[in-house]
Amino acid sequence: LNATLSYDKRIRYSKGLVLNRQKGKCYTSFDGGTVVAGEPEDVKSDIDIKRPLVWCLDFNKRPECSVIAQTYRDGDVKKVKVIDELILYDAGPEQVANEFVRRYGDLGIKELIIYGDPNGYHTGIKHVRLDDFHTILAILEKKMPGTEITIKARKTWFSITSRIDSVNWMLKDGNGLRRMTFSSRCTNLIASASKTEWNKQGTGEDEAGDVRARLKAKQGETWPMTHPMAALGYFIIEEHPMIPHTTNQPLPFV
Repeated sequence: LNATLSYDKRIRYSKGLVLNRQKGKCYTSFDGGTVVAGEPEDVKSDIDIKRPLVWCLDFNKRPECSVIAQTYRDGDVKKVKVIDELILYDAGPEQVANEFVRRYGDLGIKELIIYGDPNGYHTGIKHVRLDDFHTILAILEKKMPGTEITIKARKTWFSITSRIDSVNWMLKDGNGLRRMTFSSRCTNLIASASKTEWNKQGTGEDEAGDVRARLKAKQGETWPMTHPMAALGYFIIEEHPMIPHTTNQPLPFV
């Protein structure tokens, strides 16, 4: 049972409390052990080009938030390391795609898998304009011709609770096993994980930090927002759900 629950849910279960606590901090399994300190300054040295690179996006114009991750095996356990983040203010899909190419385009990445916010499918106009996902795809295919690129983002949403539960389970399950770590260079992601709380209704994340960042933040600053962890969550709920779903397709390994 412990291995199928997040650490917070296991503690609550042992005390006879309601498992679905939807108040206070969202990411209750996040702690200092999640962050890998002393990472190399050059992110490129932290990427294994023999493994698929995962790009997780949350489509929000100010800022547009996404994270870069890779999945690997530790014995029989599938684990995820979040390697980098892209936080771009006043950016659209074209700017985001070009920044991705600038950072990682010369690495010789063999495979890239894209996950993200279903809103990315809802921005196109038939015969007029591509949606955000396919705008990004078109740029990447042109500028990274040697990379196999797949969009695995869904067009419909999982529940917010399921997404957050799955992230918590990956951060630390009921046995204390960590299946996911963050590079210390991901400062906005770390702020998102440590500061995001449920809204008063208990129906989703409190977006007050998003509003403050949208109004006041400047490029290069670190602000607590929901978007970086939401971006990561779209990948986690799809490929590493706490409760397996029938359409789950495992991430390919090299």
